[in-house]
Amino acid sequence: MTTYSKQLAALGIVTATFMAGAALPQDAALAPGVIERVEAVGSTDSLPFKRTPQALEVKLPEGLGGTPAVELKVRGPSLA
Repeated sequence: MTTYSKQLAALGIVTATFMAGAALPQDAALAPGVIERVEAVGSTDSLPFKRTPQALEVKLPEGLGGTPAVELKVRGPSLA
């Protein structure tokens, strides 16, 4: 964990990059459609995210900060 990540974690801000075989960047063959919503499994709350050329970046809520693994639902009209 970088110093910056530790500082964010101390403030209760945790960011993660969701990866599923590929990082789901913009124009990814695995998910070529628009991503409209990202949720943690077991929750109906939408998580803040942005899709960059490198990855789908998802901000996790404070309660999931120390969790070793988080399952996410990625939703969009043309995603299977």
